[in-house]
Amino acid sequence: DDGNNSDDVCLCRACLERVTRAIDADTERYEQETQAYMEAVTSEEDRERQIRQTLSLNAEVAAAAAADGGGNSAFDLKHMSGDELVKNAALNFESEVATLEAAVKEYEQELHHLDELMREQVQRAAILSREEDLVFMDQNDIEIDANEFENVSRHLTARCTEAHKEAVALSKVNLHLALFDIVVSDDCEGGNSHGGSQTSSYPRINGMCLAHRPRFDLGWAEINCAWASTAQLLLFIGSSIKFTSDDLRVVPMSSCAKIMEIRSSKKYVHNLGIDLDQNDGRNGSSSSNGTHQTSRMSDHLIMVPAIRAFNALLSQMMEHLLKQKKASIKAHPFKISRTTIGSYDLMRLHEEDGPSASAVIFCITKNLKWLAHNSNLEA
Repeated sequence: DDGNNSDDVCLCRACLERVTRAIDADTERYEQETQAYMEAVTSEEDRERQIRQTLSLNAEVAAAAAADGGGNSAFDLKHMSGDELVKNAALNFESEVATLEAAVKEYEQELHHLDELMREQVQRAAILSREEDLVFMDQNDIEIDANEFENVSRHLTARCTEAHKEAVALSKVNLHLALFDIVVSDDCEGGNSHGGSQTSSYPRINGMCLAHRPRFDLGWAEINCAWASTAQLLLFIGSSIKFTSDDLRVVPMSSCAKIMEIRSSKKYVHNLGIDLDQNDGRNGSSSSNGTHQTSRMSDHLIMVPAIRAFNALLSQMMEHLLKQKKASIKAHPFKISRTTIGSYDLMRLHEEDGPSASAVIFCITKNLKWLAHNSNLEA
């Protein structure tokens, strides 16, 4: 304001606090400097007092040494001047300095030894550093190999998974029925409640007719192939279910399948068809004269024991499979034993009873298809 003295300075509260803090800081610094000065003075006084004590002690030691050496025993420290005390002290200091120099030389030698040890340690550190670098390089190689192994493992795992899926898919495939296509229905020869249908349809395996004798356009060559396929199927099923008959053996020859029967240490061979490789008058021909009919009748007579043996082997295999599977499969189409199938007694089967023979083959084919369906490799 205009009425105030120009020498007066008006400060705000914040400025006054800053000035106050600055003055306090300077005051504290001056106090610290004063304290440091007082400590320095005290230290000098203590040092001077220690020097005087040392000089006095050295003088006493020198006096005692002079007395022991035959000097003036009446020597009195009080009569020694200050220069003499300083001189004695200097001599003592020189002696101590010489001792210290000797100690310094020892320390220098020790330091030199430590330097050598340090150089050795540095060399070892360099070697260890190189070894560490090599270890890191090996670690990198191992990591690369590990990554490659992981990729290979993942690839192999994927392939194993695919193989497992394929194995699971294959396990669901019935190999028996895949390799042997059996077609049999109620309108086939011997079907219709086994009354001996006179239709031209036969039970088939792999497209070939199963019959016991030629008829119309059905010849022995096709019948032989059909029964050879059934013999192969029985052999395949037997290996799958680990079955071996005690008295019956099947030989699936392409020319004419055979069944060997062992009775009382004797071996009987039954032909499932006619062995066309033999020229014994039973090979049949395409002519239709009386001689041919008689020959075919004798052929039919040979097929009946073979059908009995085949039925016996089929019965044994089905019984073996039922023991393995217990109650886990459906019942087979026709009851079967060694000498019977369905309602037919094969011991009474006559060579001239064509309808009954056809019905027996129909029942055998039905049971054979059931056996092939339930004896796949998954089981």
